[in-house]
Amino acid sequence: MRLSLLEKRESVLDVMLSTLNDFYKGKISFSEYLPKTKEPYLIFYGNKYLNYFGSKLCDSTNFDVVKKEYSNANSFWKKPIQKVLVNLATKPMFYSRLFHYKFYAHGPDLDTISKLLIMGGNTRMRIINALKNETQVILKTGYPDSFIQNEIFYRSTQIKDDFSPKFLRSTQNSFTESLTPGIPINRLDDLKYKSCKNEAFDILKTNYQTVNLKKDPAYINTVVDKISKLLSQHALNDELDLLNKATQDLKRLSIPVSVSHGDYQDANILLTQQGIKVIDWETVGTRSVFYDEICFLANARVSIDKDRLFSVIENIEDKHNLHDIEIFNLFLLEEIEYRLGHISVFKKNKDELITKIKELLYLFQ
Repeated sequence: MRLSLLEKRESVLDVMLSTLNDFYKGKISFSEYLPKTKEPYLIFYGNKYLNYFGSKLCDSTNFDVVKKEYSNANSFWKKPIQKVLVNLATKPMFYSRLFHYKFYAHGPDLDTISKLLIMGGNTRMRIINALKNETQVILKTGYPDSFIQNEIFYRSTQIKDDFSPKFLRSTQNSFTESLTPGIPINRLDDLKYKSCKNEAFDILKTNYQTVNLKKDPAYINTVVDKISKLLSQHALNDELDLLNKATQDLKRLSIPVSVSHGDYQDANILLTQQGIKVIDWETVGTRSVFYDEICFLANARVSIDKDRLFSVIENIEDKHNLHDIEIFNLFLLEEIEYRLGHISVFKKNKDELITKIKELLYLFQ
């Protein structure tokens, strides 16, 4: 995700500095202004139209991740132009001039970070170390622990590494995985995109939808209780009444649930040298067996379109004795829970998220 998009949700530099200071705990200090110290310091430059912070000492191979992610365009004539611009923007002689953010680092362990590349994200940050072929993922300061602890639990115990970066080790609020440069499939040309989309769908069906698959008669009540608490916290009382009315019939159903990525979308699926890899498991959890499939095939992260949702639902092979309208309402319920979970995170666009949630509530059939 480009830093310019993150800036719409949060103060990128403030969050970056507070997270790094908490993570390195005095061994390295980070500040927006030149430190008043005689210690050596480094300047880190950030490009908001890409997604990185690096010093002039940054190892050049770290930028392979940025180049893979941003050099491709699905438009034939844009691709060579974009590739040239990204290559220029990731060369030290240019990125120190084309920067949009800048911060300073100093401290006794400065050498440990001088050659590394820092990349932003929704709720976490990635520290790229190509020399060790590793990525360290750290939770942003002020963000719920669940955004990293859930991933640590599921990836270390229940999800195989066959189609995701290899999980290496973890601490309380960070984990390390193998470095996996790749192209998000939404940046591929149409022919490659369709092929990768089909392969990613097969991976979802055969590898993830079957993990811990079971029927849960209490699932709807559990989700409704979570949503009710969140709606109450934000004083959305009218919406709470609407939720209770809309889910009365759903509560009698026993729902097939399994391990769910939670954000199974084109941008989180990479074409790598090792094949398709699924990344960003920060919202992993237990959901209906339908959620990821509908989200992926209906492009629900781009927009919620009622007709497109029903078109996808009609073609689900195994509906576990549920009707299309029940699966539709179930998806809306889970999508509301997903979006409510981000209200406390993305403070700048809280009102926009609440508007989207209200729109979802009025779609119930």
